[in-house]
Amino acid sequence: MGFRKLLTFFFFLLLLLIIPSYCNASEKVSVALYYETLCPYCADFIVNHLVKLFQNGLISIINLRLVPWGNAWLNSDGSFSCQHGSDECLLNTIEACTISIYPDVNRHFAFIHCVERLSLQGRHSAWANCFEMTRLGTTPIDCYNSGNGNVIEGEYGRETAQIKPPLRFVPWILVNNQPLQEDYENFMAYICKAYKGKPPEACRSVRFTTESMGKEKPVPQVCRASEGRNSSYYQKHQHRKPLHIAGSQISNSTMASAYLFFTSLIACSIFLTTFSSDAAENGRFGVSRIEAQKVTLSVYYETLCPFCATFIVKNLAQIFDNNLITILNLRLVPWGKASTNSSQNSTVCQHGPDECRLNSVEACAINVLHDVNKYFALIYCIEFLVIEGRQKEWQTCFSSLGLPSKPILDCYKSGNGTKIEQNYANETMHLNPPLKFLPWLVLNNQPIGNDYMSLKKI
Repeated sequence: MGFRKLLTFFFFLLLLLIIPSYCNASEKVSVALYYETLCPYCADFIVNHLVKLFQNGLISIINLRLVPWGNAWLNSDGSFSCQHGSDECLLNTIEACTISIYPDVNRHFAFIHCVERLSLQGRHSAWANCFEMTRLGTTPIDCYNSGNGNVIEGEYGRETAQIKPPLRFVPWILVNNQPLQEDYENFMAYICKAYKGKPPEACRSVRFTTESMGKEKPVPQVCRASEGRNSSYYQKHQHRKPLHIAGSQISNSTMASAYLFFTSLIACSIFLTTFSSDAAENGRFGVSRIEAQKVTLSVYYETLCPFCATFIVKNLAQIFDNNLITILNLRLVPWGKASTNSSQNSTVCQHGPDECRLNSVEACAINVLHDVNKYFALIYCIEFLVIEGRQKEWQTCFSSLGLPSKPILDCYKSGNGTKIEQNYANETMHLNPPLKFLPWLVLNNQPIGNDYMSLKKI
């Protein structure tokens, strides 16, 4: 009898654990965006509106699907044509491949946001840079070259053709399979209304807009399906020569060597740390047990130093891509060779006031965001722009990554960033041996020194 009661107790306990998670999963709102990559109104919606889902946290209550097809159409011979020409067919396919290869919506949205931002700027031909900008691999290129992207696009085309009521323009949004039609700009209000769970904080700021739901609205600027086949851009898309990404500053063999270099250093450091602690504990040169201990890697740099920027983007990012970050305590110290002018209570930076500003911004990001994956993503984005000579566009990194800008900018404007920088200045000044060049790497309190220089020459 006692056993039956115990069994019944565990059965109900199991139900209590399973049922809430099942209910929570079912509460998510389904949101689908049908779009085409070179429609300026789609690009504007993605870059300036849809990104807010990631910034205000609403992404946690929705299943977001992106369908890059729009007003394209299938031809009788199996090829397809796009409203804005062959470049649009190419980018539709690349984005479709990216969605397929990187199913995590945070990852593929970051890439799509980057491409669409370039589209708005009239620079969509630079789309390949977005792989580096978002720290994604270039596998979608292989997907396109293999023809698999065309297969995915064909599926999107058939899905789009079956929408009821039919798609009339893009961007075209469905919330729980209900089309918003001309009211698509009010999409967040529809999401909040459709969500059956506890309303997120972000819904409070959009609740008032539900008053306009269902009322006749002026037709927004859109790319209409009826204009597609009559477009002057009309051109059948043929799968032509393979795509290649040119202009990579560091070869694959160099990247592999850099990864091997880091792996070797970290592995040796773990071994030495473990060996030393065991020897001290046991009083002999023997290892009775092995414990994994995280390695501390400190990177001292300044934001506008081109060698620092290249190192962060091309080399340091590898520890995230190859999951070495799981055994590391990574510390980033954006001060470098700056100095303090005590008489004027100001900071002087090697590359001018813009560098001082970005040093403080990155210091604030580290302080505010806490999560190394988040603040490294922001720093990576800024340093990527530095390499391209576009550092003045650094604020676009917030929207590209779906990160909140306000707390970091508030930290900078309040002067708190300067205080954090002073702590970094003191730390940098007391390095022993002293910092000689940048970037300066310290592994478990031991400077890598000239080994860093040999890494750059690989």
